[in-house]
Amino acid sequence: MPQLPIEKTAVYNASHVLMVAPNDFRFNSETSTDNAFQHAGGDDVAALAERQHRELRSLLVKNGVTVTLHLADPATPAAPGGTSWWSPPPRV
Repeated sequence: MPQLPIEKTAVYNASHVLMVAPNDFRFNSETSTDNAFQHAGGDDVAALAERQHRELRSLLVKNGVTVTLHLADPATPAAPGGTSWWSPPPRV
């Protein structure tokens, strides 16, 4: 089988990220009907989300990434949570 040429692409690594803590992570009945990842899971799911967030934040810091932490707004269940990312393009 012939090998395809590997395209070289630019790789950018973030040195600073904004993370939104899942401090009020909970079931959202408004989105559960059409969101395959949304299901009622109880308090253990919230604890798991917080633990995973804390572990990811620690891993990023350990590897030299600056982390700015923002707390989620409890009044907005669909607010950005622990899985939301925003990555601006590098200045070129």
